[in-house]
Amino acid sequence: MGYRTYHTLDVFDKELKYLEKAKEEHELQISRFVEGDDCDYSLFEDEEKWYSCEEDMKRYSKLYPEFIFRISGVGEEHDDLWEMYCKNGKIQFCPAHITFDEYDENKLK
Repeated sequence: MGYRTYHTLDVFDKELKYLEKAKEEHELQISRFVEGDDCDYSLFEDEEKWYSCEEDMKRYSKLYPEFIFRISGVGEEHDDLWEMYCKNGKIQFCPAHITFDEYDENKLK
């Protein structure tokens, strides 16, 4: 069966300015890079099994060293939330840290 994750892609320039046009162009390019030239879907439109995400993005980001790619993942488990930044073959993995506020009787309404 496998573990499915919903991936979201964002693309930034070197000053971390969001580039919407670049995002749209790279969604299909990355899918084709991973699945081959005849790929007719996007990894970023549905939950997919993409076990080689880190290695694929290391290789892909080397092709576009001027961009910073952010992949956000939401897995099947309720606490499986993460972001991964990719630039010129390097990765920074950022798992979510879920916390709850302490009980405060003064906040009761």
